[in-house]
Amino acid sequence: MWTAGIVIFVMSWLTGQNVSLSCRLTIIYYAVALALGFLSRKFFGHVWTCIAIQIFIAACLVAGIYYLGKSDARNEARSDMGEQTTGSFQDRDDKVREFAIKEAPSVWKAYQFLSGAIDEQDRKISELRKTLELFDTNDDGDIDIRKLSRMRDELIASREAIKRSLDEAYLQSRKFAAAPDRKEFDELRKKAVDAGVKEAQSALQRYKVMKGQK
Repeated sequence: MWTAGIVIFVMSWLTGQNVSLSCRLTIIYYAVALALGFLSRKFFGHVWTCIAIQIFIAACLVAGIYYLGKSDARNEARSDMGEQTTGSFQDRDDKVREFAIKEAPSVWKAYQFLSGAIDEQDRKISELRKTLELFDTNDDGDIDIRKLSRMRDELIASREAIKRSLDEAYLQSRKFAAAPDRKEFDELRKKAVDAGVKEAQSALQRYKVMKGQK
């Protein structure tokens, strides 16, 4: 029994569990093994029965520790993949932003303006919902909530359209940089930038109209 407890502690520690958890698992094993050993000797009177029970308990704990270690490893791998994916998206967005500031500053300013307007709408909607809750009013049926939400949805759609134009323009610029003899890449870049300019102008005009309809 004492040897089995040592094995459990070592297995727990080797699979990445901390010392405190390893000690607790070992203590749990000793407590359960002693209790079941006492009961087996009292009711069965066979030493081999006691030993078999202890071995079974130890095997269950070792198997549990092993699979717990594998689960932790899988979770760490998923976390690393998530961080890498987030990092790649951030890197892409940073490159597109640098490109936009240099090649299409008016489009980038419109994108930033829309982002600020969306944050403002979120704040207004949140504040209005809290006010309605104070008066036990159903916010989903409130006409002003619906109006603010519609404006927010339109702003988000416009911002996403501008972002797609900037992404496409950046992609085509990189293709043109890699193959400058392919003039169609540069033409596609210009078309994407022009599309972004038109969408930005249209979005800002719609925003002015929506603000005037308050």
